[in-house]
Amino acid sequence: MLSINLWTWVWNIINIIILYMLFKYFLYKPMTKFLKDRSEKIKKMQEDARLDREEAERIKKELESSLKETKEKTQQLIKEAQDRANGVYDEIVARAREEASNIIEEGHKEALADRERMIKELKADIMDMVIDTTYKVMAVKLNEEEDKRLISSMLEEVMSNGGK
Repeated sequence: MLSINLWTWVWNIINIIILYMLFKYFLYKPMTKFLKDRSEKIKKMQEDARLDREEAERIKKELESSLKETKEKTQQLIKEAQDRANGVYDEIVARAREEASNIIEEGHKEALADRERMIKELKADIMDMVIDTTYKVMAVKLNEEEDKRLISSMLEEVMSNGGK
Protein backbone atom coordinates (compact mmCIF):
# COMPACT_ATOMS: atom_id res chain seq x y z
CA MET A 1 0.00 0.00 0.00
CA LEU A 2 0.80 3.40 -0.05
CA SER A 3 2.60 4.58 2.78
CA ILE A 4 2.84 8.10 3.58
CA ASN A 5 6.29 9.11 4.20
CA LEU A 6 6.83 12.37 5.93
CA TRP A 7 9.93 13.22 3.96
CA THR A 8 8.16 12.70 0.74
CA TRP A 9 5.55 15.09 1.90
CA VAL A 10 8.06 17.62 2.97
CA TRP A 11 9.89 17.33 -0.35
CA ASN A 12 6.67 17.61 -2.21
CA ILE A 13 5.72 20.69 -0.25
CA ILE A 14 9.20 22.16 -0.84
CA ASN A 15 8.92 21.35 -4.55
CA ILE A 16 5.49 22.89 -4.69
CA ILE A 17 6.78 26.02 -2.94
CA ILE A 18 9.78 26.19 -5.30
CA LEU A 19 7.49 25.68 -8.29
CA TYR A 20 5.16 28.32 -6.92
CA MET A 21 8.05 30.77 -6.54
CA LEU A 22 9.38 29.97 -9.99
CA PHE A 23 5.95 30.33 -11.58
CA LYS A 24 5.29 33.47 -9.64
CA TYR A 25 8.64 34.98 -10.57
CA PHE A 26 8.88 33.79 -14.19
CA LEU A 27 5.23 33.55 -15.19
CA TYR A 28 2.93 35.51 -12.93
CA LYS A 29 4.96 38.74 -12.69
CA PRO A 30 5.70 38.95 -16.44
CA MET A 31 2.12 38.01 -17.21
CA THR A 32 0.67 40.59 -14.83
CA LYS A 33 3.17 43.15 -16.14
CA PHE A 34 2.16 42.27 -19.71
CA LEU A 35 -1.56 42.49 -18.83
CA LYS A 36 -1.01 45.75 -16.95
CA ASP A 37 0.97 47.21 -19.86
CA ARG A 38 -1.67 45.99 -22.28
CA SER A 39 -4.42 47.52 -20.14
CA GLU A 40 -2.54 50.84 -19.95
CA LYS A 41 -1.94 50.73 -23.70
CA ILE A 42 -5.65 50.16 -24.34
CA LYS A 43 -6.56 53.00 -21.95
CA LYS A 44 -4.05 55.27 -23.70
CA MET A 45 -5.47 54.31 -27.10
CA GLN A 46 -8.99 54.99 -25.84
CA GLU A 47 -7.88 58.37 -24.45
CA ASP A 48 -6.12 59.20 -27.73
CA ALA A 49 -9.23 58.20 -29.67
CA ARG A 50 -11.37 60.38 -27.40
CA LEU A 51 -8.99 63.32 -27.84
CA ASP A 52 -8.93 62.75 -31.61
CA ARG A 53 -12.74 62.70 -31.67
CA GLU A 54 -12.86 65.92 -29.65
CA GLU A 55 -10.28 67.52 -31.95
CA ALA A 56 -12.20 66.37 -35.02
CA GLU A 57 -15.41 67.76 -33.53
CA ARG A 58 -13.68 71.08 -32.76
CA ILE A 59 -12.26 71.27 -36.30
CA LYS A 60 -15.67 70.41 -37.73
CA LYS A 61 -17.28 73.22 -35.74
CA GLU A 62 -14.54 75.65 -36.82
CA LEU A 63 -15.02 74.66 -40.46
CA GLU A 64 -18.79 75.01 -40.21
CA SER A 65 -18.36 78.42 -38.57
CA SER A 66 -15.83 79.45 -41.21
CA LEU A 67 -18.13 78.22 -43.98
CA LYS A 68 -21.04 80.14 -42.46
CA GLU A 69 -18.94 83.30 -42.21
CA THR A 70 -17.75 82.84 -45.79
CA LYS A 71 -21.32 82.44 -47.00
CA GLU A 72 -22.38 85.56 -45.09
CA LYS A 73 -19.45 87.54 -46.49
CA THR A 74 -20.24 86.28 -49.98
CA GLN A 75 -23.88 87.30 -49.60
CA GLN A 76 -22.77 90.70 -48.30
CA LEU A 77 -20.37 91.17 -51.23
CA ILE A 78 -23.08 90.16 -53.70
CA LYS A 79 -25.51 92.60 -52.08
CA GLU A 80 -22.93 95.40 -52.17
CA ALA A 81 -22.16 94.65 -55.82
CA GLN A 82 -25.87 94.68 -56.65
CA ASP A 83 -26.30 97.96 -54.78
CA ARG A 84 -23.35 99.49 -56.64
CA ALA A 85 -24.71 98.17 -59.95
CA ASN A 86 -28.13 99.61 -59.16
CA GLY A 87 -26.50 102.93 -58.26
CA VAL A 88 -24.55 102.95 -61.52
CA TYR A 89 -27.71 101.99 -63.40
CA ASP A 90 -29.67 104.79 -61.73
CA GLU A 91 -26.86 107.24 -62.46
CA ILE A 92 -26.73 106.20 -66.13
CA VAL A 93 -30.51 106.44 -66.46
CA ALA A 94 -30.49 109.87 -64.78
CA ARG A 95 -27.74 111.09 -67.12
CA ALA A 96 -29.59 109.68 -70.13
CA ARG A 97 -32.79 111.40 -69.04
CA GLU A 98 -30.92 114.64 -68.45
CA GLU A 99 -29.28 114.40 -71.88
CA ALA A 100 -32.64 113.61 -73.48
CA SER A 101 -34.17 116.57 -71.66
CA ASN A 102 -31.29 118.79 -72.81
CA ILE A 103 -31.69 117.57 -76.40
CA ILE A 104 -35.45 118.20 -76.28
CA GLU A 105 -34.90 121.62 -74.73
CA GLU A 106 -32.27 122.43 -77.34
CA GLY A 107 -34.68 121.26 -80.05
CA HIS A 108 -37.38 123.52 -78.64
CA LYS A 109 -34.94 126.42 -78.55
CA GLU A 110 -33.91 125.72 -82.14
CA ALA A 111 -37.56 125.44 -83.20
CA LEU A 112 -38.36 128.72 -81.45
CA ALA A 113 -35.32 130.35 -83.04
CA ASP A 114 -36.37 129.01 -86.47
CA ARG A 115 -39.90 130.23 -85.86
CA GLU A 116 -38.66 133.67 -84.85
CA ARG A 117 -36.37 133.76 -87.88
CA MET A 118 -39.22 132.70 -90.18
CA ILE A 119 -41.54 135.29 -88.61
CA LYS A 120 -38.89 137.97 -89.16
CA GLU A 121 -38.39 136.81 -92.74
CA LEU A 122 -42.15 136.73 -93.29
CA LYS A 123 -42.51 140.21 -91.80
CA ALA A 124 -39.70 141.42 -94.03
CA ASP A 125 -41.36 139.82 -97.06
CA ILE A 126 -44.72 141.34 -96.12
CA MET A 127 -43.07 144.71 -95.65
CA ASP A 128 -41.40 144.38 -99.04
CA MET A 129 -44.75 143.45 -100.59
CA VAL A 130 -46.50 146.34 -98.84
CA ILE A 131 -43.82 148.73 -100.03
CA ASP A 132 -44.04 147.35 -103.59
CA THR A 133 -47.81 147.58 -103.50
CA THR A 134 -47.64 151.08 -102.10
CA TYR A 135 -45.28 152.17 -104.86
CA LYS A 136 -47.51 150.62 -107.49
CA VAL A 137 -50.62 152.15 -105.98
CA MET A 138 -48.96 155.50 -105.71
CA ALA A 139 -47.63 155.24 -109.23
CA VAL A 140 -50.99 154.41 -110.61
CA LYS A 141 -53.80 156.10 -108.76
CA LEU A 142 -56.70 155.62 -110.97
CA ASN A 143 -60.16 155.01 -109.75
CA GLU A 144 -61.86 152.63 -107.40
CA GLU A 145 -62.27 149.93 -110.02
CA GLU A 146 -58.65 150.11 -110.99
CA ASP A 147 -57.66 149.92 -107.28
CA LYS A 148 -59.71 146.72 -106.80
CA ARG A 149 -58.28 145.18 -109.95
CA LEU A 150 -54.73 146.10 -108.87
CA ILE A 151 -55.26 144.61 -105.38
CA SER A 152 -56.69 141.38 -106.86
CA SER A 153 -53.81 141.00 -109.27
CA MET A 154 -51.34 141.59 -106.40
CA LEU A 155 -53.08 138.95 -104.26
CA GLU A 156 -52.98 136.48 -107.16
CA GLU A 157 -49.31 137.26 -107.65
CA VAL A 158 -48.61 136.72 -103.93
CA MET A 159 -50.55 133.43 -103.96
CA SER A 160 -48.86 132.11 -107.07
CA ASN A 161 -45.33 133.10 -105.99
CA GLY A 162 -45.77 131.89 -102.43
CA GLY A 163 -45.11 135.27 -100.92
CA LYS A 164 -42.35 136.56 -103.23
